[in-house]
Amino acid sequence: MGAVAPYAVFAYLAASLAVGLYAGRRGSGGADDFVTGERSFGPVLMYFVMGAMIFSAYALLGTPQRVVSKGSDAFYMLAYGAAAFVPVFYFGARVRRMGARLGLVTQAELIGARYDSRRITTVMGAASLLAFIPYLAIQFKGAGIVMHHALGWSPLVGAAVVYAVVAVYVMFGGMRGVGWTNVLQGVAMLTVVWWLGLAIPGQLFGGIAPMFDRVIAERPEYLTLPGPAPGTSSFQYTAEIVMSTLGFAMWPQVFMKCFTARSARAVQYSAVTYPSFLVFLIPLLFLGYAALLLPGRRATRACCCGSSAGRRSAGRGCSRRSAPRCWRRRCRPATRCCTAARRSSSATCWCPGSACRCRSRRRRG
Repeated sequence: MGAVAPYAVFAYLAASLAVGLYAGRRGSGGADDFVTGERSFGPVLMYFVMGAMIFSAYALLGTPQRVVSKGSDAFYMLAYGAAAFVPVFYFGARVRRMGARLGLVTQAELIGARYDSRRITTVMGAASLLAFIPYLAIQFKGAGIVMHHALGWSPLVGAAVVYAVVAVYVMFGGMRGVGWTNVLQGVAMLTVVWWLGLAIPGQLFGGIAPMFDRVIAERPEYLTLPGPAPGTSSFQYTAEIVMSTLGFAMWPQVFMKCFTARSARAVQYSAVTYPSFLVFLIPLLFLGYAALLLPGRRATRACCCGSSAGRRSAGRGCSRRSAPRCWRRRCRPATRCCTAARRSSSATCWCPGSACRCRSRRRRG
C-alpha cells in the first residue's frame, strides 16, 4: 500500500487537472461561461455538481470520527441530506429563471436585484467571501491531512499542492472544469469509499454483520441516542437536522450551481435525485464503527448509558450513591464486578452498556 499510494495520489491529481483544463476549452471563454458554464449543464452533470457538495473533508474525515466520538449522532447527516434539497426544489427553479433573465451569476447579485439595492449586493458579497474563508480552510486542512498520511508530507505542503491543482483548473477551466472534475471525483470517491467501507470491516471482523454484532455486544450505546457521554439528546439531534437543512440552502454555491442548469427542470431533477448521493456516507459510517472496535480504544466512561446521574459521575466512577437507578438497572447483574470496584480504591466501575465493567489502576510509588 505504501508503494502504491504516491502513484495513486499523483494519478488522481493529474487526472483532475487534465479533465478540468480540457473541459474549460470547450466554452466561449466569456464571464458567463467562466461562472455559470453558459447555463448549459444537463441533468447528469447537474447530478454530480450538486452531489459534489457532500464530497468534502468533513464528510471523508469527520463522519468516521463523529461515529467514534458521538455514536449514532452521526446519522443526522443522512437525515438532513435527504431533506436539504426540499427548499432548493421550490426556490432553485425560480433562481435559475431569474438568473437567465437578468444575467445574474452570484447569490449577492440575485438578492440585490430582488430588493433593487446595490448596497445589499455589496454586503452579501462581502458576507459570502468571509463565510468561505473558514469553509475552504477546513477543506484544504483535510486535504493536507490525507496527503500527510498517504505520502508522509507535512500537512501544509500537502494542502498547498492540492490548492495549486484546484486553483489551476478553476482559473483556466471555470465552471465547466469544476463540473467535469466533479464527475470524475464523484465516480472515483464513491468507488474507493465503498471498497474501503466493505474491505476493512471484512478483513478485521469478517464482514459488516459480524462487526455490528460486536458493536451491539461491546458498545451498544453507540447505536442509540443519547449515545456515549456526554450524549446527544433527542432535542439536540432534531435541532441539528433542522438547522442543517435550513442552513444548507443558503450557501452561495447552491445558488451558483442553480445558475449553471440548462433549465429550471434540470434544477428540480437534481434536487430529487440528490439524496441518492448519500450512499457515499454509509461506508464512512462503517469505517467509524470499525475504528471504534480497534484494540486499544477505551470504553466511554458513561454511567447509566447517558443518564444525568451517570454524566455527573463520569470521570470519577460509578457508584450506588452517585447513580442509584443505574445501579439497580445496570450494575446489579454484575454484582461481583461492582462490589470489587467499590471495595478497592484502585479500581473504577462504570456502565457503558448493559453491565458494569471494571478497570484496575496501579498506584505509583
